[in-house]
Amino acid sequence: MNGIETIHLLWNLLAVWLPGAAVGAMIVCTVLLIRRDRYCRKLALAESPEAAEIRALAASGAVTPEEAGKLLAGCNALPAVRETSPLPDLPLKLVSAFGRIYSTMKIVMLAGVFAAFRAVHLAASAPGFRGEYEYRAENLPLLLGVSGAVLILAVLEFIASVRLLHGSFTARNYLIFNWILNFLLIRCALAAFGSPLYFVPAVGAGAYALYVLAFRRGAVRKITAERPEPGRGGRLLTGVAAAAALAAGLCFGSAQYEKLNEFFIVQTNFSSSTGGPAHLEYEKILLIAGTPDPETAKLCELLAAALRAESGTVCEVRGFSSPVPVDDLLRVLPVLVSRREFVPPEPPLPGAAGKLLRLSLRELNPQAAEWNDGLVAFAGRMKDPLCFRLETLTGSHSASFRHKGILIPEGGLSFKGTFLAGSSLGGRRRPLDRLAVQMVRSLRPLRQKRSEEPGIRLPELPLPEVFPVEADFSEFPGLVRLFTGHSLQYGVLAVYRFDLPDAGNFDRLAASLEAQGFERRNDSFADGRIRFEKGDELRIDLYGENRSHFGEIGSRSPFGMLICCADLWRRKAEGADMEFLRRFAGSDPRSFAMAGGIRNLPDAEIPAAFDRLAASGKLTRRQKLHLLRNLSGEKCRRALGERYAVFYRQLEDEILDDFADPGYMGAVGDLLSCTREDPARHEALLARLAPIRATLKLPETPNENGEYVLKARLRRMPFVPSRLLLDLETPGRPPLRLSAALSELPDGTLRVDAMNSSRQGIRPEELGGYHFDAGYGVRRDGGNWEENGWSSSASFLPPGGQILPGRPRPGQLNIRLRFEPGAGEYLIGVIYAP
Repeated sequence: MNGIETIHLLWNLLAVWLPGAAVGAMIVCTVLLIRRDRYCRKLALAESPEAAEIRALAASGAVTPEEAGKLLAGCNALPAVRETSPLPDLPLKLVSAFGRIYSTMKIVMLAGVFAAFRAVHLAASAPGFRGEYEYRAENLPLLLGVSGAVLILAVLEFIASVRLLHGSFTARNYLIFNWILNFLLIRCALAAFGSPLYFVPAVGAGAYALYVLAFRRGAVRKITAERPEPGRGGRLLTGVAAAAALAAGLCFGSAQYEKLNEFFIVQTNFSSSTGGPAHLEYEKILLIAGTPDPETAKLCELLAAALRAESGTVCEVRGFSSPVPVDDLLRVLPVLVSRREFVPPEPPLPGAAGKLLRLSLRELNPQAAEWNDGLVAFAGRMKDPLCFRLETLTGSHSASFRHKGILIPEGGLSFKGTFLAGSSLGGRRRPLDRLAVQMVRSLRPLRQKRSEEPGIRLPELPLPEVFPVEADFSEFPGLVRLFTGHSLQYGVLAVYRFDLPDAGNFDRLAASLEAQGFERRNDSFADGRIRFEKGDELRIDLYGENRSHFGEIGSRSPFGMLICCADLWRRKAEGADMEFLRRFAGSDPRSFAMAGGIRNLPDAEIPAAFDRLAASGKLTRRQKLHLLRNLSGEKCRRALGERYAVFYRQLEDEILDDFADPGYMGAVGDLLSCTREDPARHEALLARLAPIRATLKLPETPNENGEYVLKARLRRMPFVPSRLLLDLETPGRPPLRLSAALSELPDGTLRVDAMNSSRQGIRPEELGGYHFDAGYGVRRDGGNWEENGWSSSASFLPPGGQILPGRPRPGQLNIRLRFEPGAGEYLIGVIYAP
């Protein structure tokens, strides 16, 4: 039973079955006591009257003590029998039984609630959980105090219910107080997860108990003869207190207590890409409300405030109906925040077919299956869930180009995510707070990664005029312009939202664009957009309803999107502008170096620019590697001389000494690439990498299909972390160099980097089911191998599957990497078709 199933079971037991069992037990006890009503008198033995009279004579001096002793010894009178308390009648027995049943239910309920919270916490803490579980920890001491008090009172209630049948007046008074207190706490501390089924035993048993103990004729005499009956004023006070407590508990109890026992669940699908290797550092994030509802506007404000508080990011919020100026995309990152409708996963098919399908999906993709189970649990338990989409508007439109002698990587940052939040008690304000916090948490690793990578702050640059969009969008209903921007890459980037029609009318909108001379592309996009182009520069992307895949958050929107983009990067690159380069190098040495400007300076000016960079502060490893790529050419190596030698030697030592770094093989690949034109350093580097190197050779002769096939096992000790630099020798072709790495992440999961594929968050027990495939072909000039980027993949199959990859096309080589954790081995399968 996994964590989600445990939560389901506990929740159903506490919210439905426990109060139902309590009511059932009360009904059974009532029937049994009515059918088998037996009375048991409470008797006590007392001294006989004769013995008491003899002792009185001795006390008065009428007889001597010796005579009194003889008289007592000769007295054979039986002891007197006295009734200690009245016989408990049927109503009193029922009150005692109800009190014991209800107090036991409360004890079990409190233990079950804490077990459910713990189960949710464990499920949310499991590796690979793509969401957030939050409990209001700041109220935990108060909650523990209230719960502890309720637990103690429940134990005392059980004891008092037992003592009531023994004539205890104190037990009677306590039970009256306790039932009034139960009324006051009926919707909060005594109703697990707000289940109304708990009202039945509380109101029914409580009202009957108060009638029997306080309001019926002779209520006290039925318990003890030693106490007087309460007056009319006392009964009136008890009745008023009970009614007020019940009214307050039903009307206000939940509102007062929700801050204590409320918890939130936030589910997230989030992905990002940074492009690279360098990126622009934006001056401002523009949060755009993409839907007109007040929740979207509020979330934008909360998200902007959270980003400012955490990192000092400059954020601007643009409302749905706000004016739309033309923004500079070199300095502003537009981010769209839009409300979505949550679509719960389809329930599983009934019977054996549904069970088989569920098992198949879990076998093929266990993480997605568990994620789907989490969505089912979310849909069934959270009240009034909120769903939002967060996405950059420039993510799919990026390019790097040279401008005046520097490389400008524009539009490389891309992220998109669907966020789903709900509260156990409902309401929207608090889930909105949690959504903003979770969005910031999702962006935090991206921001941390970008802080370590080479960033570029551009100086003031003149931008071209906004490209005119000559198109008629009058056919699009409810069209609203959300954003307009331009830059060196974009002649224009204009984003519109429109009311999404049905499928037939949506085709009519596409036809209206074609009628204006836009050519519809036949490309298939994962997000379902339709692309139209007009000329060499202007294109329009038409977005309808995005459909989710298995293991993702299902959502839909009544709105479509229209993105108009004019690309200018195809124009001829401008040559180096020495005046601009010198001015940029003097004002911001770091950004200038990261933009590749140093290598375009005259030889005599390169050392001074390098020295200014060294004086600007410490560089991260990724920034150093990017700088090495820009300086590894013959021109810079010669101009820098010993400066370059010291810089390279320090960077090589820093990388090779940090073997456990998950990015180790990527950095080694950069070193090998940067020293390719420097044979002495290249050979020295390969010598230092000898412990992780291996060589495999394909057979000399092909098989009956004319293919060269190889299966190999390479043992790596230690297995985690482990590294592999593999040279694969192929008949009649240059060797193919491949790299692979297996690393452990701080959360205990694994990361695999293999042949330009990467997968992280792998649970150790699932590693044997992953396989990593790549395909390679010979360059058209007949030289070295090049990877077919579209054929790189990482997939999950049941452990023990096929080692060999799929059969390649002629002239191609396919390779597959798998792992056998128990033996500490890399399993490699190769098929080469000449």
